[in-house]
This record gives sequence, C-alpha cells and structure tokens, in this order.
Amino acid sequence: MKGLLVFFKPKRTWHDYNRFERKMWVQLFDRKKTELKKQIKDNVQCCRLAKRYADRQMRAMG
Repeated sequence: MKGLLVFFKPKRTWHDYNRFERKMWVQLFDRKKTELKKQIKDNVQCCRLAKRYADRQMRAMG
C-alpha cells in the first residue's frame, strides 16, 4: 500500500459546466426543490438538499 498513488478527478464546479449542463443542473435542482417543499417547510434546508441532489446527479452523469 505504501507505493500506491490514487488520483481522483477534480470535482467539477458550476463554472466548469457548459450552458447545456447548467440548464440540466437547474432542472434537476428545481424538480427536487419543489418535491422537497411539499415535505419540508424550511426553505433553506430544501435548497441545501436539492443542491446536493443536483450535484450528485451531475457527477453521476459524468
């Protein structure tokens, strides 16, 4: 294990996405936010969870 080096891909941020990917991220975010607003009344918590969901979905797509 001593000589093993693992290189992770750097995390992509909002600024690394092109226009199409940004639109897709916003659609994922909005869809999840409206779904969560029905369950959770706290807007900040809804946005935080929706952002996490959109980021994970975009990372899973590549």
